[in-house]
Amino acid sequence: MGDPRVPGPSEQEYEHLISHFERLIKLTSIALGVIIAVGLFMFWKSLGDVRTDARNSVDGVRASAQAEIGKAKEEVIGSVREEAKRRVDEEFNTNEITEMVESAARRKVGRAIDRQIQDEVAHTISHVQDLMVQTTEVGNLGMRMRVGFRDAFDELRNRYKQTDDEGLRRSERIILDSITADYEERWTVNVGRRKMTALQAIPFQLAPGEKAPSSTADLVKMIRTDKYLDNVCLALLALRDGAGVHFAMFDTDAVEKWCNENKSKCE
Repeated sequence: MGDPRVPGPSEQEYEHLISHFERLIKLTSIALGVIIAVGLFMFWKSLGDVRTDARNSVDGVRASAQAEIGKAKEEVIGSVREEAKRRVDEEFNTNEITEMVESAARRKVGRAIDRQIQDEVAHTISHVQDLMVQTTEVGNLGMRMRVGFRDAFDELRNRYKQTDDEGLRRSERIILDSITADYEERWTVNVGRRKMTALQAIPFQLAPGEKAPSSTADLVKMIRTDKYLDNVCLALLALRDGAGVHFAMFDTDAVEKWCNENKSKCE
């Protein structure tokens, strides 16, 4: 068999209090016995004196017992309080509690960091995927511009004005500038080779039966509405010659600004 259990401080104080009560009871019994004996043998005292002496003795023993009980009670309560405080301090100061708290904190922080990383990675991947899609679309618009479609130019120019991503804006700008420069160079060379003006070259680009422009207003209308970049390019070259203003190729905003200042020529 193992060693007997060692009682804690609270149990020891409780046993001490019980023993003390038993001792007080014994003392009280002895005191009462002495008083009775005195009452029997000291016959010369009156019965009243005996009762008074007995009452005083009992009151004294009672007061002493109450004082002892109160003192013992305070000692027990103090011991119990100290024992409880010690146990609480031990529980919350152990390495196990510290490690448990730190581990829980690490798990919580770890989960928060994992979620943050996942959100950032997901956001980055989504952004890259979106840029890939937009870059592909920009490339397709550039190809359609080279074929001659006006709507591709208008859409790409609008995208350039609205795009927030600097890398994508740079790609859009490069495509717009390079294709625009190609159109201007090609038609400037072609007109020069044919030894004619841009205005004279326009009818050769039109469909059968389509009326050729004959005024500044007609040229402005072609620049604004024609579906094919070749025709827009020739009309803008012709407007340069007629107005004496070197408009940048496909710069329709500059043309509109000039028309606002010269409304009679554009109407």
